[in-house]
Amino acid sequence: MFDQLVPAPLADAAEAHLKQAGVARGHVVAWLGHNSWDMIATLVACQRLGAVLLPLNWRLAAAELGAITRHAQAAHLLGTPELESLALEVLRQGPLHAGPAEGMQPGDLLLVYTSGTTGQPKGALHTAAGMQANAVAAIAAQHLTARDRVLSVLPLFHVGGLCIQTLPALVVGAKVSLLPRFEPGAWFDAVEQWKPTTTLLVPAVMKALTDHPRWASANLSSLAYVNSGSQIVPRALIDAFHARGVPVAQVYGSTE
Repeated sequence: MFDQLVPAPLADAAEAHLKQAGVARGHVVAWLGHNSWDMIATLVACQRLGAVLLPLNWRLAAAELGAITRHAQAAHLLGTPELESLALEVLRQGPLHAGPAEGMQPGDLLLVYTSGTTGQPKGALHTAAGMQANAVAAIAAQHLTARDRVLSVLPLFHVGGLCIQTLPALVVGAKVSLLPRFEPGAWFDAVEQWKPTTTLLVPAVMKALTDHPRWASANLSSLAYVNSGSQIVPRALIDAFHARGVPVAQVYGSTE
């Protein structure tokens, strides 16, 4: 199912790149980058090669990222060019693991670390089959179809940004627009020009939008609804979207 997420040439190029880097079955491939199609293609390539993708939270300090890569036994660190300096700092924290990570099983595909609210961040390992089942459930819950247009702005290093709408939309054949990272002006531009039918926003992002000077006059007519979650969604934010004619649904993306 996931082999169809990106065009074949992009997936083939990502697979060739991983092979050239020495990625093999059971290897953990850390990824440090803003939202990009290269990351989605790398996920597909990891599935093809039997490797596991470890998306890293670029908001963390280099020391924190180094601790995660060592704990995960990451054998490779890839990403997007704008975060190359941070990646080099991570590599200075200690050597990457040599060879496959301990305990990896066939079908393991995604390793996502929790926020560590009760201690050090903990890795949650997801199988391709589990992610595919989640995509099927998310498609049904959101009534996603190939006619939808999904604007993806949340960071793909969280399961919320990656697994609630982005992957399910691609699985069902919907169009997806990836913003590298959230910025209110870019969001308004995308909604008015690209005309998405839905998007996923956390409360902090909703507040940034409702506080923005463009909020009152922006054309939001293409949005059939938005999803929100990750914490309690304040009633005032829900009311603000309702006042603009945009229904709000609530979801929760559990890392585990």
